[in-house]
Amino acid sequence: MKPIRQSIEFDKKFLDKDALKVVNTIHKAGFEVYLVGGCVRDLLLGL
Repeated sequence: MKPIRQSIEFDKKFLDKDALKVVNTIHKAGFEVYLVGGCVRDLLLGL
């Protein structure tokens, strides 16, 4: 089975500020960062 990768656009204001700090820190260190699981579900549902 082949993994599915899909990108979606969303407003960063819906992301927890502390989570965004972690994402930015990891990204600035040169790593790729992915949002997964319940976080993605909540973003898609607008929660």
